[in-house]
Amino acid sequence: YTVSNGQVNYNAIVLDRMAGPFIAGKRNSLPADTVNVYLNGKLQTGSYALAENDVYYTNEGMQTAWVYNSKVSGKLTALSPSESSPAAAFVAGKSYSLGTADASSALSSLGGSKIGSTVTLLLGMDDAVVGVLLGSSVNAEYTGFVASAIKAAGDEAELVTSLSLLTSDGQIRSFELDRAPALKPGQLVTVTLSGDSISAKSLSSKSISGRVNYSATAIGEYKLAENVQIIDSNGNGGGSIIEPEALAGAELKSNHVKYYIQNTRGEIEELFLENATDANWSFGLLTNAVSLILPGSITSSYTAIVNGVPRVFSFSGVAYNVDKGGFGYTFDAAGNPLSMKQLTRAALTSLNGDSAMAGNMRLSVAENVQVYLKDGDSYYLTDIDNVSVQRHELTAWYDDLGIAGGGRIRVITAEAKQ
Repeated sequence: YTVSNGQVNYNAIVLDRMAGPFIAGKRNSLPADTVNVYLNGKLQTGSYALAENDVYYTNEGMQTAWVYNSKVSGKLTALSPSESSPAAAFVAGKSYSLGTADASSALSSLGGSKIGSTVTLLLGMDDAVVGVLLGSSVNAEYTGFVASAIKAAGDEAELVTSLSLLTSDGQIRSFELDRAPALKPGQLVTVTLSGDSISAKSLSSKSISGRVNYSATAIGEYKLAENVQIIDSNGNGGGSIIEPEALAGAELKSNHVKYYIQNTRGEIEELFLENATDANWSFGLLTNAVSLILPGSITSSYTAIVNGVPRVFSFSGVAYNVDKGGFGYTFDAAGNPLSMKQLTRAALTSLNGDSAMAGNMRLSVAENVQVYLKDGDSYYLTDIDNVSVQRHELTAWYDDLGIAGGGRIRVITAEAKQ
């Protein structure tokens, strides 16, 4: 072993004794004495049975296995640095490093592969490509929210749709479709790859509702798989990955749950939400709001402070029902508002860390609450420990949006008592 700054380099020991990568066939199994199994980096609480095309590594001395079932399917659009000796492949709009000689050989022009063919990459540790499926072996299905769908002329002057899909693992995957229904951002679709054919179809909502238990392992009677993937869409093609723990105790309504996919045990393994949590919301303080509504014309402008940074939001064709004070907004990939809502105001009578009282009402304080000292018409970002009800008039703004993780104070303004 090696020692650096007085510390043993344990990772080097583990990697030195690690065997693999291996690609599982139909009848492969892990060593019989395997005690610990990490699936995609997460320790499993029970046993794990290898599935065909799983990538795995073993360390018999540690009685541990690392298994990866991540796959990427799509058209091969480029190879780098050359087609005859590639070290990286561009598939579904992203570059992947080739981690084995077999993967490099399978994708090279010398191995019979060609740009434009449909492939499936089997990903191992550090998302390196370990194996490649070609031709009729390519069978994959991706479900997600449309991030963008742009029609354009293809290489042979035919009309194609370039589709970007936000999947439940938070990845944006790109596909080129010869035939596709009319698609718009935020729409839920499934893309199917079979051989060299790629097709897409719109999905109708498949919803459930219920309370998430406090261990975040079930929604009502529906169990969540141990490795469930959850994405919360903003309704316009963007979204955020959600850890199950963030939903613990939350009441999910049917309009929040857009779709779900179950495994063979009936557990939900992919969950598609829309504006169900605070992950797609930002909060701040509006200092001015101006709307001009004329026949056939609407313009509006909002001056705000978000996390201490002055912002100005201007719109044409829309005006939001918000005024000076705390506000929240959902945002697109560029951070621009998609919608705005006023937060609810409350005068605080006590403030103690993560809890506050407004008369007889108890409110939770968000971890990233923004606190501003008010001096005349100016506001200065400060720390929550610097204000108190003894020295300041405290006004809280909390969200009443009916979302998981909601109902908390997002903004506090403090004005020195006279």
